[in-house]
Amino acid sequence: MTKKEIAIHYLELLEKGTIEQLLSLFNEDALVDSPIYGLMPANQFYHDLANDTSNSNLKLLGVFEENDSNQVALYFNYKW
Repeated sequence: MTKKEIAIHYLELLEKGTIEQLLSLFNEDALVDSPIYGLMPANQFYHDLANDTSNSNLKLLGVFEENDSNQVALYFNYKW
């Protein structure tokens, strides 16, 4: 999969709330820096987010990629 395909797949999993599948996209020691929850391990962040969210709706607004790296940024609207 390309970076863009992985990013889109990530949003699909996030919207569905399939946490274990979503976490499979990350390294075991991955961190998430959230404006709401702060800096924490990805495993904890996504489980906390799932526990705090009854349903969500995501709309992808843009994908930004660096050509010579694995970096990608997503611009999306997240309603919960």
